Amino acid sequence: MSQSLSFAFGRHERLKSDVLISRLYTEGKSISKYPLRLTYLIHDSTFYTDSSVKYSINASKKGLRLAVKRNRMKRLLREVIRHHKHPLFATVENRSVCLSLSVVYVGSHLCEYDELERSYLKLQKRLMDSLKIESINQVDTNSGASNDSDINHSSS
Repeated sequence: MSQSLSFAFGRHERLKSDVLISRLYTEGKSISKYPLRLTYLIHDSTFYTDSSVKYSINASKKGLRLAVKRNRMKRLLREVIRHHKHPLFATVENRSVCLSLSVVYVGSHLCEYDELERSYLKLQKRLMDSLKIESINQVDTNSGASNDSDINHSSS
């Protein structure tokens, strides 16, 4: 992230690769808070060179039949993400990882900006909490492996 806070949602922050998107949906973890579902996949810190977090924003055709309504929801979602991306970027960069995210609107009715914002902020908080837990577990498994080898050597 640059020194000053940028509220742009540029091309470098968009997840465009078909291979990465299919990998995200097959290997990624998912959390939901109606009307949104967030799927994420954590990569090592060298995976992306231009941005530490990449987004894919979708609206379900099953829920919103008309393209005009789907486009409206995607536009609102992009706006919510654009305004609230900085805490997630800071968390990801502090953990030295890269993140692929898919945010899908799964609701069947148009909702207002405020409702989307509340749902997204709850999802983002849960995501950041799970990132903290996963980084702690990685540290524990690494330190646990070295402790096990110490125990094995001392008992011989």
